[in-house]
Amino acid sequence: MLGSVTARPPPFIFRGQFTYAPTLRPAGFATVPAGFTEFGPPTDDYPHGTVSYARPLRSEDVEHFDLEPLDPDDPMIWKRAFQTYRDEVYRTFSKTKGFEQPRFNGGRSTLTYSTRPNVKFQLTYWEADWTPTGHLDLQSFDEAADELWAAVPTEEIDRRLEAALWKRTRDGSTTARKGNPVSIDSTESPELASPEPELLAQLREENPEALLANGFEAAFVGICRRFGQPPLALYDRRKCLAILMADGTSEDDAEEYFEFNTIGAWMGENTPCFADLDGEKKGDSGDAETR
Repeated sequence: MLGSVTARPPPFIFRGQFTYAPTLRPAGFATVPAGFTEFGPPTDDYPHGTVSYARPLRSEDVEHFDLEPLDPDDPMIWKRAFQTYRDEVYRTFSKTKGFEQPRFNGGRSTLTYSTRPNVKFQLTYWEADWTPTGHLDLQSFDEAADELWAAVPTEEIDRRLEAALWKRTRDGSTTARKGNPVSIDSTESPELASPEPELLAQLREENPEALLANGFEAAFVGICRRFGQPPLALYDRRKCLAILMADGTSEDDAEEYFEFNTIGAWMGENTPCFADLDGEKKGDSGDAETR
């Protein structure tokens, strides 16, 4: 079937890494799906950093964690580019009762209403000199759009995939929130001051496998200990919420996000602990070491 011929590998042939940009929260523990291969640092274009995976994420995970795909071969980018293309074809066809486009082999494709009974659309393939080479009878517009998309020239596919990628500066706006909750100036927010490095060093020495909650560095308050278990990182829940609200998030939204994505995440026996502490920092006494 001529309309099913493509000029490039289909998007389900996975090669290399697939990278995503968090649009609302820093890339880190409990803010992205598990299974990542590496993190990228924050940049001007991606203020919350990036996170990479060996395979593309499910669309449900991308939407749940508010991620944006950054690779043209990501299936979600192909889907987005196709939807834009389909809408353009539909608008043109609705106005002119026909649609024409170049094919990757130098020929043309035309879509018209069919004159045959019980057939709605006819997609015809032509050589460069307008010699017909075949046609398809189609029952729905979506079928027609699929067939047209399959014959789009490679250069046009690449252009549309590039246009479908998320860019922070496109149209003078961005889908990411301004500001970066990871980089909080402790001089402006004394209660969110960074933890003392020696306490983190002590945790690393006692339990090198202890997980840290990336993005909540300023809420780290000490080491949590349990009998017969490895020591864990301890975070102040109140300060975690303050970090989430630093970019303008409401208290209710911060609570909901924190409970579902942070408290609700289990990464094994080295998962950090989160405690409801008093407004004032604890002293040197007590079982939990805080400073």
